[in-house]
Amino acid sequence: MRYLLSLILLLTTSLLATGQQRYTALYSYTERNATTGKVTNDIIRLNSEKGYFSCVSENTYQKKLVQDSLLQTGLDPYTIVAMTRDMERGQRTRIFTDLAGNTRTVYEFPMTQIHYEEPLPAVTWELSDEVREVNGIPSKQARGKLYGREWIVSYATDVPLPVGPWKLTGLPGLVTEAVTTDSLFHFTLISFALTPDDERPILPSPSALATPSKKQSKKEVLHALHQCATNNRAWLKKLYPVSSQPEETPEDLRRMALARKSYQYIERAE
Repeated sequence: MRYLLSLILLLTTSLLATGQQRYTALYSYTERNATTGKVTNDIIRLNSEKGYFSCVSENTYQKKLVQDSLLQTGLDPYTIVAMTRDMERGQRTRIFTDLAGNTRTVYEFPMTQIHYEEPLPAVTWELSDEVREVNGIPSKQARGKLYGREWIVSYATDVPLPVGPWKLTGLPGLVTEAVTTDSLFHFTLISFALTPDDERPILPSPSALATPSKKQSKKEVLHALHQCATNNRAWLKKLYPVSSQPEETPEDLRRMALARKSYQYIERAE
């Protein structure tokens, strides 16, 4: 498997060099909660598009394809959401990176869809001459700090694209593996191929079928994610003032206390 991936990578790189080809890289993603030990897995899709790169959950992406197909049949968005509710889905974060414009747009979905824009960070990567194989792909090593976490990253100089999953950019080659020094967040390249010509690009626009996305500051978006994840009833009442929120039971309070204690995010305050 790893030698096949290396061969595919070599052939695809040769084609990329001939013109403006699109490619798709898939990464396994593992997150381990530092408090509870719970492990969450996902597949992350990194697409090169015309003028930008998109990064989304593969499970969420496939679900969106089904929803879009059903939408073409004339069904209303709320019916489609109900019909696809049981489909496997991953994280809802959608990241669009414009290297030329030095900007990034991030869509999140705590309760309603919201998004923020930010400049690309100037990461000081410490490059090493050490070479190791990641699924058969020769990869050099680097280390750097990004949004409060220390990352150890492997990258393939044979693919001179300074991108990777999530917000990992700025290295002289495609990221093949990335792990935080505390081992809580881990990405590994599992496939790399040219994107089929008939595959629609992932557009930097709202993903929800029925609701638009509201632009907010990054601080506001991260606050909303925290409040939603910790089941803050006061925040929910403020967001939905006309809806009735039952009084918290002792079990609710215990669950919310654990959620606040165990909450973690891939970014953290420096």
